[in-house]
Amino acid sequence: TVHQAKGKEFDNVFIVQATKGKFPQSRRGKGISELLELLVLGEPKDEQERMAEERRLFFVAMMRARKHLVVSTVRRGRVDLSPFVKEMLEAEGSVEQKQLTRENVPCSAVKFLKEKGSCGVKPFNSLMLALDAGADLKEHLLTLCSEMLKASSDKNRLLDEFSSIFKDEFLFSLEKPAVEEFVPASELSYFMDEVSFSDISSYRFCPRKFLYSAILHIPTDGKSYSLLLGTLVHSVLADFLRNVESGGDRSLDTLLDVFRNRSREISVFDSYARQKLMDTGEQMLDNFYKYWSKEPTSPLCVEKRFRVPVGGVVVTGRMDRVDALDTAGIEIIDYKTGKPPGDRRSREDANLQLMMYAVAAGSLFNRRVSRVSFWYLKGDGVKVEALSPEENWKSVVRDAVSDFLEKIRARRFERKADPYKCRTCGYRMFCDMEEK
Repeated sequence: TVHQAKGKEFDNVFIVQATKGKFPQSRRGKGISELLELLVLGEPKDEQERMAEERRLFFVAMMRARKHLVVSTVRRGRVDLSPFVKEMLEAEGSVEQKQLTRENVPCSAVKFLKEKGSCGVKPFNSLMLALDAGADLKEHLLTLCSEMLKASSDKNRLLDEFSSIFKDEFLFSLEKPAVEEFVPASELSYFMDEVSFSDISSYRFCPRKFLYSAILHIPTDGKSYSLLLGTLVHSVLADFLRNVESGGDRSLDTLLDVFRNRSREISVFDSYARQKLMDTGEQMLDNFYKYWSKEPTSPLCVEKRFRVPVGGVVVTGRMDRVDALDTAGIEIIDYKTGKPPGDRRSREDANLQLMMYAVAAGSLFNRRVSRVSFWYLKGDGVKVEALSPEENWKSVVRDAVSDFLEKIRARRFERKADPYKCRTCGYRMFCDMEEK
């Protein structure tokens, strides 16, 4: 907020929604602020005094900028400019006005590439977003590549680097030291050289949300309660089983002590949420212990990360636990802190996760994968769902990865409407689905 920024400075400051009724705020009904005015002043502030205070606050916001100040506003229908913006515009020559259109979208990714002198996946994907927005970047790209080639002492190496990054989807014809041919934006695409199950699952959940989180890496305002709980329970079980693996104590009290120590490391919204997290977490761990203690096996490994080639890309992930069943067979176990899937699509996603783990384990261990299982920890006890590997699993995984990559390359990031999920999505401010 403006008040919180007092005394601080930033290279770039953005004042958004500089409209009448937002900044300055319109007078609201009588509330605690007016009661305080009555107590302190004996009478509420008049409109002129209130506007003067808002103007001072606007000035404070402006003065936080060391180099650049950007004020954005809207003039549409009954929405009008902030009177403070009008005052700024009246000061001739002091403000550069710019109408943002599809033709002049800033190409920050190209500037980033120019500064770095090389091309990387993240800035390239940001460049694709600018192209999706309708920016005409032909001149920027030609200048960028020409300058890089002129400045390079090893032009052949640089040409190889371009070809390697863009793979078969050539952005340019780079047969000569200068760029000679530009491929239309419609032929460009995003690309990924690593894929995880969570990537595919997130994309199926909502392609537009996947674009924001996994490709553009736009942060959200913290983790959800369910994600905090799941992360906590998984880390506690990993610590406990590592302790068991090394010959340590394997009692329920030890497991719950690990949980209490781990829970101190996380910040939760309020005391009610923390108590709910503690109660739910202890119940899940109690369920786990009752089921596991019937046959308290020592795992072959826990939190096993993997990177295996599938269909021309690298499939990555992490297995919660791998148990040795006999001299030749293993079981892969994945803990779930949510409910078992109810609809067909969720069930297919869950099965795909087990298939990907089985395919990866076949490359990692010199043992047969006998079983892959989900342990659902929520509820009255552990519910186990297990599958035995089948011969077609590798082709199913390859097809799922290929289908996912094809949609990414085709830039298919449509929104999926769901009243509840859209309302709780951390990216709802970027998306117009809620309005629809």
